[in-house]
Amino acid sequence: MGPRTVSPAPLAVSAIYISIVGVDVVPPYYKVKYTAERMLEASGLGVTIRVPDMGGPETHTLPDLVRTHLAYRGSRRPVLPVPLAGKAYAAFRRGGNLAPSHAVGKGTFEEFLAAAGRRG
Repeated sequence: MGPRTVSPAPLAVSAIYISIVGVDVVPPYYKVKYTAERMLEASGLGVTIRVPDMGGPETHTLPDLVRTHLAYRGSRRPVLPVPLAGKAYAAFRRGGNLAPSHAVGKGTFEEFLAAAGRRG
């Protein structure tokens, strides 16, 4: 037998890429993730992009979460407003990272704090 040319078997590739709520509206990190998603879609690979379009059960501002955390710890420290600049924070203020129409989550922030306290 003489030498043979062996063709490699076709490579079967499939992937599931997890997205996040607001990936198309919150820059700059989200912009990079959104670009990666578009590149995967255009690659011709068998890619499924899953957007966990869920949130809730409650929506809070960052100062509200800080106040709740401090109260849980028994602290009376004041929470002072600190304006945050930039496109990402503007998108967060507009709610670009939220999914209030899909508030399917069950655990509240208060429940999270209580469970964290029990763990140690």
